Amino acid sequence: MTGDRTFKLGSDTTSEPGRYLKSLGEPRRGAGLVDSNYRNVTISSSARPYTYWMLQRSLDAYRELDAVSKSSADTALAGTGWEEVLAFEPRHRLGKQNYQLIWESPGAGSA
Repeated sequence: MTGDRTFKLGSDTTSEPGRYLKSLGEPRRGAGLVDSNYRNVTISSSARPYTYWMLQRSLDAYRELDAVSKSSADTALAGTGWEEVLAFEPRHRLGKQNYQLIWESPGAGSA
């Protein structure tokens, strides 16, 4: 992505997933930093599990679209910087249990 809409999905590329999964229990409050650019200023903040879960929900909804609807969404979002976001493939999934975010077991479906 380019311009003022850039950000980095960094912690997902770790070679030590157990470091972030905490035994498939409750996620840590933060898992690394995310850099965002806003009006030519770089802002670093903690990658929070809730934000990751909301991204996952957006990706799930996008991937459930039929071909015509997905093409319409792609056309509407072209040039906005969302192309990279929609191409993102998370290595781990979050779910909810008793209103709390939890790491889902490997192979779990969409929430």
